Amino acid sequence: MRTALILGRRTVYQLDPAALARLNSVFIAMFCVGGAVGSPFGSVVQHAGGWTALGAALPLIALLYWTTDHQQGEAAKPRTASP
Repeated sequence: MRTALILGRRTVYQLDPAALARLNSVFIAMFCVGGAVGSPFGSVVQHAGGWTALGAALPLIALLYWTTDHQQGEAAKPRTASP
């Protein structure tokens, strides 16, 4: 948790030096909200199918997202005529 917090703050601090206080406040609030939402979600997942089910589902969701995002990115590229 500490590593995620430090890396997140490092990223936030690189965004806009003039708005550090506001950005840090939003970051910490979202970090706390994520923990508050994640705790009951973890209990539901553990009860429903265990950590193995979540460990299998999350990479599949990420792969599905990556393939659809990758396909949209390929479609948006301009096509050039071959000589």
